[in-house]
Amino acid sequence: MRLPLNVVWMLSAAVGWLDVSTAIATNSESEPYRAETAVNSVEVVRYDWHDPKRGRKVPAKIYFPETGNGPFQVIVFSHGLGGSREGYEYLGRHWAGRGYVSVHLQHLGSDDAVWRDAAGIERTKALRQATVNPSNAINRPLDVSFAIDQLEKLHREPSPF
Repeated sequence: MRLPLNVVWMLSAAVGWLDVSTAIATNSESEPYRAETAVNSVEVVRYDWHDPKRGRKVPAKIYFPETGNGPFQVIVFSHGLGGSREGYEYLGRHWAGRGYVSVHLQHLGSDDAVWRDAAGIERTKALRQATVNPSNAINRPLDVSFAIDQLEKLHREPSPF
C-alpha cells in the first residue's frame, strides 16, 4: 500500500488539540460543527520505526481511510505526558473515517512506561521526573520530524500492507 498523503497537520494532546480538531472538522466559520457519519472504513497499521541518527525507536500507529483516491491530509498526533500510540484511538478512527490519515506517535521516555510499573504516589513522582528530563524536551519534536520523514517514504515507496 502506498499512502497518498498531502498536507501535514501537527497537533499535540498536551496543548490546544481541541481547537485544532474543531478547526479541521468545521466547514466554515459561519457554519457550526455538526457530527457526521464516517464516510470511510478505517485501516490501522503499526510501525516501530528506528531513527539511526539518534539510536532511538519511534513507535507509531497510523489510522487511514480504507478506500479513496487521496491525496489525504495528515494529522500527526503527539500524546501528552504518560501516553502512548494506543491512546486517543477514538480520534484516530474519527479522523480517518472522514478522510484524514492520523499518525499517533509514542515518545519513549515520556510515554506510559514512565508510570506503568510504579505504585501509588510513585507514579506522580515518575511523571514529574520525566517532565524535568531535558532529553524528553529535545526528543519529542525530533520524533515528530523523523515521523514526517518516514511518512514521506511511505508516500514514495509501496509497502507490503
